[in-house]
Amino acid sequence: MRRLVVLSLITAALTPFVAGQQQAQPNAIVFSTSYHPVWPLDVNIAPGQVLPLAVHGLRLHLEHDVKAEGYPLATELAGVSIRYGQVNDSRPLPILGIRRAYSSSWSTSASEGPDSSFVVITVQIPFETFVGPYDQARYQFLLVYEDGVLTSAISVLPGPTEPHVASAGDAVSWVFPAIQGRSDLPLVKRADGSQVTMDNPAEPGEVLSLYAYGLGLSGRHPRPITGELSPPGYDMDLGISFEFGRNPRPTPIPRYQSNEQPPMDGLVFAGLAEGMAGVYLVKFKIPAVVPEGTPRCAPATPGTIDPGVVNNLMLNIGYTVLSPRPDRYDGAGLCVAVPAFRTSSGRTGRTVASHGRAAR
Repeated sequence: MRRLVVLSLITAALTPFVAGQQQAQPNAIVFSTSYHPVWPLDVNIAPGQVLPLAVHGLRLHLEHDVKAEGYPLATELAGVSIRYGQVNDSRPLPILGIRRAYSSSWSTSASEGPDSSFVVITVQIPFETFVGPYDQARYQFLLVYEDGVLTSAISVLPGPTEPHVASAGDAVSWVFPAIQGRSDLPLVKRADGSQVTMDNPAEPGEVLSLYAYGLGLSGRHPRPITGELSPPGYDMDLGISFEFGRNPRPTPIPRYQSNEQPPMDGLVFAGLAEGMAGVYLVKFKIPAVVPEGTPRCAPATPGTIDPGVVNNLMLNIGYTVLSPRPDRYDGAGLCVAVPAFRTSSGRTGRTVASHGRAAR
């Protein structure tokens, strides 16, 4: 409820801009641009990013979810359109889909089934988005129109990157058939297409892949076309790092100089995923040696406060040279098979102690 109050104030602050438009009816609220409803409001965006807008109060009543049909993507679905920029200088955004939301997931009121007044609109931010130093960044608006009438708006801050590792539980993943799997885990896949889980751990030295959003542009290729399928061979530099341990959390990539490449040991490929719009593919090779002391993944112990070992390896991705704030990163926690090791007595043992940073 507090979030809705705060965002109501944001909408109220934008009312003078909205009121200048003929027939404007600012009666809806954009109350989240986050990939998960339990996360706080995000206001940072990146060129080409696929972004969800959770909106309450539109008049449309969807009997079923609506997906865009074909490419280039349409800029209007079910009478709804989204524009990006300033109120008097904006451009329409491609819309990938509109999905009915469960009000119990987005507010304090619980209910059964989708609530037609709550929808999540999946859009793509333009690759042409101007970005510069964060201290010179200028806030832009995401403007929500229904039947040509401006109903709500929210301010966003563009930057070079806004990395997010995709999972099947993300608010936008339902529009991509390739991004399906267990919704409570990062969607890290093996070469056979199976998802890495506690029961299907990766092997040391194995090459895995994941999808991501918000990795920005590559300086080696022409700018992709917004709303179109990504071109083949669009690769880019991407910083990655690995951390073994007991439930390690995502951490920033080690800093590097602007004239240097980011740390990429283990990176096989990073770039736009062919056949989708605004989605990135990252392939990486797990370190061949698992540090002694790394625990095996294990479920929580019933009746105790022991959370178990949900992941024993964290893959961090991101950039730290592009921003004075080293917080443009995300991570994928996964399970890796822990081999037996030789003890000092020469006998074969099993790892039991934690190694590295503990979960917070």
